[in-house]
Amino acid sequence: MTFLTSFSINCPFRPPNSVLNALIACTNLRSLSINDTPLYTFVLPSVPSAFQLERLSLTPVAEALRVGEGPHDKKYAEAAYYIREFRRMYKNNMLAPIAASTLLFQFGKSSSLCHVEISGDLCTLEGLAAHEWPKLHTLVLTGHAPKPQGTSELVDVLAQMCNLRELRLLFSRTKGDLGFHILPPGNGPSMKNNSPMLLSSLKYLALSNACSFEGVFHYTTSLERLAICAIIDHPRIPIALNRGVIDLILKDIAIGCSSSHLVRLRIMIEDKVNPALCHAIAVHCPKLEMLEIELCGYHDGKSIFAWVSVDVTWTNIYNDV
Repeated sequence: MTFLTSFSINCPFRPPNSVLNALIACTNLRSLSINDTPLYTFVLPSVPSAFQLERLSLTPVAEALRVGEGPHDKKYAEAAYYIREFRRMYKNNMLAPIAASTLLFQFGKSSSLCHVEISGDLCTLEGLAAHEWPKLHTLVLTGHAPKPQGTSELVDVLAQMCNLRELRLLFSRTKGDLGFHILPPGNGPSMKNNSPMLLSSLKYLALSNACSFEGVFHYTTSLERLAICAIIDHPRIPIALNRGVIDLILKDIAIGCSSSHLVRLRIMIEDKVNPALCHAIAVHCPKLEMLEIELCGYHDGKSIFAWVSVDVTWTNIYNDV
């Protein structure tokens, strides 16, 4: 497999070490994706310097997130999907984060990766901030927000990613969740003295309703594309932000001068769309070239959209952000 450049695995059993050993010999491999597959501690041989992954995606077993109310693969709404033996056995597996760390920092290398997509259930901010990522231009965090560990904040992670231009914090909101804090306490420098101004280098940003938005858009002064999504674990229906929160976000965008660059905006909102909302968006985001608004919420207890079968599973709803 000398010429293999991309490899993806999705299976209900632990992949043997021999698979990774064989992949290490493929020096042309640039993209690796491991999804819904049990992970355990790997013992890797020495990884040659010629082996340099550029893209890595790690999603744990049974992480099925629902974004908005749009079409979705109906298997995720069926209880049988979650109670199959291997998912019950490996969901919340304590060894998975250790294995993910090995894959991220030994099989992959922070010095060569350009695109990383990893679940917050498999990593910590402390771990990400402990490495330099000179080539990374896209970071996607899914699942649930990383659990607090150590003193690192998100800005400490960004400080290690000098070329990061796209950030997607697509966490699933959980009951009683107070929101993932993008900024350090008080919106000032972190304990490691990294400033929220690091957000000014981002051009593309996607956030879920599991994030705390307060003050964030004062610092994202170079944004060209923004998506604000409603995400929750399947099979529940997510509830999007209400009009009041959207109005505050629009005002923050104007204060932070993001409006001078923002050309694409996608938002999910619980309240119905009316001319006043469209007028507010037009006033605060005068450079927009594309606007997409999706209704997502209770709507008197019923979805306003007709459910239809979907032949192709939706991939990343934020791909066009």
